[in-house]
Amino acid sequence: MHLPTFATASLFVAVSVSISVALPPAACCNNPEIVDGHFRLQWEAPDKVGVAVLERSIDLRLWSEVRAAAFSPKESVTFGDSASPGLSGHYRVRWTTAAAPDFDSDGIDDFEELAVWPSQHPLNPATSIDETDGSVALASDAHFQQLAYKDITNPELDLREVKFLVAGIDTEHPKLWFMNTAIHRSHSLFAQGVLGIHDFLEFGYAGSSPRKYFAGTLVFRPNYVDSDGSTGVYLIESLPNDPIDFAFMGRISDLVSLAAPDLGAPLAYHPAGDIQRALWKEDADTFARSFVRVVSDEMLYASQPYQALNTGIAFGWLRLASGSAIDHLGPGDITIFRSIPNEIGRLAGVITESPQTPLSHVNLRARQDGVPNAYLRDASNIDAIFSLIDKPVRLEVKPSGLVVTEASASDVTTWLDTLGPSETTILKGDLVTNRVRSLDALGQTDFVAYGAKAANLGELGKIIPEHAMTKGFAIPFAWFHEAMRESGLDQWIAGQLADTRMTERDWRNATLKEIRRRVKRVEVPRARIDELEHWRSQFPAGQPLRCRSSANSEDLISFNGAGLYESYTHRPDEGELVNSIRQVWASMWTARAYEEREFYRIDHLSAKMGVLVHSNFDDELANGVAVATNLFTAGAPGYTINAQFGEELVTNPEADAVPEEWLTTPSGEGFWQALRMRSSSLATPDRHTVMTLEETTTVAGILQTVTAHFKSATGAVSPRFAMEIEFKITLDGNLVVKQARPWVR
Repeated sequence: MHLPTFATASLFVAVSVSISVALPPAACCNNPEIVDGHFRLQWEAPDKVGVAVLERSIDLRLWSEVRAAAFSPKESVTFGDSASPGLSGHYRVRWTTAAAPDFDSDGIDDFEELAVWPSQHPLNPATSIDETDGSVALASDAHFQQLAYKDITNPELDLREVKFLVAGIDTEHPKLWFMNTAIHRSHSLFAQGVLGIHDFLEFGYAGSSPRKYFAGTLVFRPNYVDSDGSTGVYLIESLPNDPIDFAFMGRISDLVSLAAPDLGAPLAYHPAGDIQRALWKEDADTFARSFVRVVSDEMLYASQPYQALNTGIAFGWLRLASGSAIDHLGPGDITIFRSIPNEIGRLAGVITESPQTPLSHVNLRARQDGVPNAYLRDASNIDAIFSLIDKPVRLEVKPSGLVVTEASASDVTTWLDTLGPSETTILKGDLVTNRVRSLDALGQTDFVAYGAKAANLGELGKIIPEHAMTKGFAIPFAWFHEAMRESGLDQWIAGQLADTRMTERDWRNATLKEIRRRVKRVEVPRARIDELEHWRSQFPAGQPLRCRSSANSEDLISFNGAGLYESYTHRPDEGELVNSIRQVWASMWTARAYEEREFYRIDHLSAKMGVLVHSNFDDELANGVAVATNLFTAGAPGYTINAQFGEELVTNPEADAVPEEWLTTPSGEGFWQALRMRSSSLATPDRHTVMTLEETTTVAGILQTVTAHFKSATGAVSPRFAMEIEFKITLDGNLVVKQARPWVR
């Protein structure tokens, strides 16, 4: 760095708020202190005009710039640092009275740059850009807010973010730009359109050689509570799969802190993914001795005893549940979860005793359904709440706290009546078509007779490679309807549903259980049974078959119905195939299916069950779900993929089983970039990833084709239309799509 002449005053800063001076006190410096995580120093300038720079160091060998200021003779200059030392640190003030100082060696006089701060920066050699596109520095918290994008998917957290881009990270003089993130949501498009950088995608991400660029985000969390009780923190974040070690983050942190020296809250690094957390833990001691403060997930989400993730008011019956015991819950329940389930059905409200993340499945479902959701530590141990378990209550979730008060059963009923549709829906179903048909003979329009699940799989056969197709056959609604009518079960069920006692939970659950028992034993004509055995014989001898629901009340654009009905695997030693078909029919009357239809005012007797039958593979390498939308950043491009080892389900997982999560984003015509956002909880040292990079990009390509085709086939007009697919990877490595349905937001 070019400095014609300079002078220095040095200070030693202890980790406590008090400051001790390592060298004899200089007349130029006074009142050094750390306030709310910020270093502050008043410096008295010499009797000449010049430029001064505050610098910091851990070991008195390597120094980094923090803040620059022009000074007049004998002027008192206040310096600040948005970072603070860990165990110990050193600060010094360097100044020059040269006529044209240039601390950052960008060829521009530092006096000129300071005069137009923050459009230019004497310590950041980045070229100035139009203020509508961004800035090379953040002058204040207000300036940050001006450039920030507010996370509208989680307004209760009041998250704001400003993305930034670093160029020349592999050089001695890297350059940093803060993006106007309200306008520019993509690093790559900003690099190309604003900065004229055309090789960002090639050299800007993990694995690039050389790594020339860095894409980062500065996130302000105003509700974060530090160990000393202070609130608010600015977090440096990047893509979770970016392998950031201490040396790399140390440099990034230095760049950000010198370009944003006084934001009003501390600056810290948030290791967001498994890779980053592992590298941070390896270097934990080094981080602790540095100026790079770290805020981990545990600190971020567990430092607060309360967090509102979705505000609102609801009435319901207050229930207490573990993560796995959720089948008895329904739309009228406000549930306290002692452990967080991976999936939930429709509930009236959610309270968890474990911290949630904004992208947890619980919160995504709560936001989708518009129900209040909050984390409250030890909620069930609070006497005022515990005393209301199994009673009707009113729940209000506010940013500042939640309130649970006793209500009446009529309050709950009235509340539920205001939420669902005002009119009853009678589902359509073709009950005349009675032929079993091969999937490759079906198309999307056949959903009216065979259900959308079977019809969509048939439609897939027109657009995806043959090796990725699921082969099998479909049983129409007419068979289900015929069995119910001929046995008289339809009339008996209608009588049970009309009983006023169906409003009572215990009675309702007992009645539904009896309906399922009778359907599993319903008589089916011998001719139908023989026809099933004929279709079964088309598969290899001894092949287990998967029997799956394909109802007229699931997989629709307006009604997803995911997880409402059940599937069964029919083994060769389990007798005739009709036994498993009856089980699928009976799942029409599970408690969760009944509750969901009841909430949406769907006429239960108009619901019909078709069955999809195909080969079952016991030794799957993996199974997964992919949706053609970015669930990590609202409004940003990308597809989200969840995958799990073997047959461990992603859609209805066992308790505590966490899937692997990927985000795929387009990076050119026909090309995808895949980022692993989270590892599977079932990963082992021998197999630490569920899917390969190639497999994720293959899934993304198929999903893109499927979404475009079904948008046209269904006549959907919304620009937000997206499809969801379920897939499996067989033992021989073949990727097979086993379901496609519209994504219901």
